[in-house]
Amino acid sequence: MDSRIRLQWCDGELRAESSPEARLLARFLEGEVQGSLRMGFELLDVLDDLAAGRRDRYEETGNAFTLELTAESASLHSEVTDEALDLEPADLRIALAAWLVQQARGPR
Repeated sequence: MDSRIRLQWCDGELRAESSPEARLLARFLEGEVQGSLRMGFELLDVLDDLAAGRRDRYEETGNAFTLELTAESASLHSEVTDEALDLEPADLRIALAAWLVQQARGPR
């Protein structure tokens, strides 16, 4: 998957632009993680726990997406459009980390 996502501030809100393949991941960042540093860091902690074998799986349904995680896979399912995206946990980690850095920095 081409998971390239470009983050930019627009009218005081962080926006994610992506390749078509990563569109659901971009919408997940904007719609679910939003400005919540706490949620982003909690998801990074879950990914750490899965990778270390302290947890077998994780599933959470939020505003518009269901996120399912294991040590080997990550899956996003849009509850609105019924689209789904399977990606590597590492790709999700990279996107979350970049999102959190930009949120912490704020608009410039």
